[in-house]
Amino acid sequence: MLLCIEYNTKEIITHENNTVFAFKYEDNICPIVIATDDYPERVAFYMINEIYRDFISTIPKEEWSSVKQDNKISFNLYTYLTKYKDPLNCDAITQTNIKINENIEKVRVTMDALIRNRENLDVLVDKSKDLSSTTKQLFKQSKKLKKKQCCSIM
Repeated sequence: MLLCIEYNTKEIITHENNTVFAFKYEDNICPIVIATDDYPERVAFYMINEIYRDFISTIPKEEWSSVKQDNKISFNLYTYLTKYKDPLNCDAITQTNIKINENIEKVRVTMDALIRNRENLDVLVDKSKDLSSTTKQLFKQSKKLKKKQCCSIM
């Protein structure tokens, strides 16, 4: 698979609820991340980039360029697996998007409540025995004026 990936291109392969994220660098190093299909793409490629930078700064090129077997280089990937296990903890953009979506939902619920309250106000004014007919008429006229927006500032 790694031979088929072009240099400096993101590769994403999905199969049976899993996704493989890969990026092949010019020096022929191609870190991959295997995750569930709901793992954020941006976080996966950020992790790949971090692994790559740490790998090339830790392991000399002379050591990794001559390796014939994967298990001949000692590089601790466990720290990355721990850090990126929960993508929400390591990605500010995802956290921000979640907060935005939560706030959008709160605004939607509030707007629905306001609309229902407006309808309830109409019903209450009509049913009220404490309001005079003049007050009810004034309420209905003010509603009509709001819809027409006939007032202007001079």
